[in-house]
Amino acid sequence: MVKVLVVDDDKIIRLYLKDLISKKFGCTVIEAGNGIEALKMVNGEHPDVILLDIGMPLMDGMEFLESLRKENNFEKVPVIIITAHSDKSTVNKFMELGIKDYILKPLGFYETYKRLREVISSYAENAEKEEVPWTIPEKADKLKKILVIDEDDDFRDFFRLMLKNKFSIIQGKTGADCLDLYLKHRPSMIFLSEGLSIVSEKEIARKIKLEREDSRTKIYLNRILASDQYNSSGLFDGILRKSYSMAVYGKEFARIVQKIDSDREIAENIIRNHLMEELDTSIKYAIKIKANEDVTIMKNHKIELKKGKILATLDLKDEVTGITLQVGIIGSEEDAVKIAKKMPDKPLFLYEGAYESLNLICLTITKRLQLALEKYGIPLSLSEEYGEKSIDQISDESWENFLYFKTAGGSRFAVITNLF
Repeated sequence: MVKVLVVDDDKIIRLYLKDLISKKFGCTVIEAGNGIEALKMVNGEHPDVILLDIGMPLMDGMEFLESLRKENNFEKVPVIIITAHSDKSTVNKFMELGIKDYILKPLGFYETYKRLREVISSYAENAEKEEVPWTIPEKADKLKKILVIDEDDDFRDFFRLMLKNKFSIIQGKTGADCLDLYLKHRPSMIFLSEGLSIVSEKEIARKIKLEREDSRTKIYLNRILASDQYNSSGLFDGILRKSYSMAVYGKEFARIVQKIDSDREIAENIIRNHLMEELDTSIKYAIKIKANEDVTIMKNHKIELKKGKILATLDLKDEVTGITLQVGIIGSEEDAVKIAKKMPDKPLFLYEGAYESLNLICLTITKRLQLALEKYGIPLSLSEEYGEKSIDQISDESWENFLYFKTAGGSRFAVITNLF
C-alpha cells in the first residue's frame, strides 16, 4: 500500500487531504505540521509520496525540500507542493529541487484529485506495487455494470466519481476497446463520447444492436451539444450533454437515463446517491475541528449508546423543490459533556454543555454537508432553529439513515438523517 505524508500547518487542510487520499486511492496517510516534524517522519516512516505546503513555521517547505534532497535515500521521493503562489519564479525554484507537481490554494476537489491521481498512480506503477483501486469499487459484482468509453482520461475519472456508489464502472478509450469490453463484461449501459477513434460511436451502436437484437444494453452518447437531431437514426437510447460539472451532468443522468422528470425527484435522487459518503467525511471533519479527536465510522454496524441519551437536530431546506434534509446527532449526556470539555470554548455549566456541544457538532456536520451537496447542484439553506430533547429509545422507524461512530476518547454517537 502506498504511504503518503501530508505536511501542512493547517490541520483543516491536512484532514481534507487525508480523507481524500485514503478514500479515493486507498493509501495510508501520515501527517506533519511543519518541516521539522516532517523530517522526523521521513526518517521513521519512509513515505512513498509527500504533499508539502510552502509556508509553515519553524521550517518552511523550501528548507524541508532542500534538506530532503541532501539525503541519498530520499532524493527521488515524489513531492507535490501546495502553494498559493502561481508565479513562475517560485514554482521554478521547486522544480529545480525535483518536485513532481504543484497544487494551487484554495484546494478544489477535482483539480486536487486529478493531480494526486497522476503522481500516486505513476509511483504505484513504477514501484510495481498493487494497482491503486480506482477502476472497480468493492462489491462490484452486486452492482449494475456501466461501460464508459472516452479518450479523455479526466472525463472518465469524473464519470467514475459521479456514479461509483451505484454502479460498477468499466473504462476504455477507443471504439475497439468498447467492442472488446462489451463482449467481456456485457454491461447494462454503455456511454460513448463523440469522435471516437478506430471505430466510431455510431458504428459501435450498430454493431452491438446487430450482434444481439434482443440485447438489453442501453447505449448513450455524451456530446458537447446534446441535440436529438444527431440521433435521427435512433441508434442511441439518449444523448447527454457532456459536462465536468457534477450539478449539470448529475441532472442530465437523472433526467435522460433514470427517466426522472421533476426537479424534486432529481434532487432527492442526487442527495440519496451521495448522502452517506458525504456524511462520513462531514463527521470526521466536525469532530476533528471541534474536539481535535479522530473518529471511527461504524458502517453497517450498530453500537450501543449509553443511557441518558439526548438529541440535537437541524434542517437543510431547498426553497425551490420544497425538500427538507433533517440532520441529527444522538449521544449520551455523559459523552456529550466529555466532548464539551475538549472544545476550545468550554461551557460554564456541564449539563448545558451537553446540549451545547451536541448542537455545535450538529451545526458543523450540517454546514459541511450543505457545502458538499452544493457541488452536485443542490442549494440547501440552513434553518436557524435547533431541535433538542432527551430521548429514551432510538426508533429505527423515525429516521431513514443511521451512521454510528466512536471517538478516539471512547465517546459514542449516532448521526441520523431524514429526507422529506
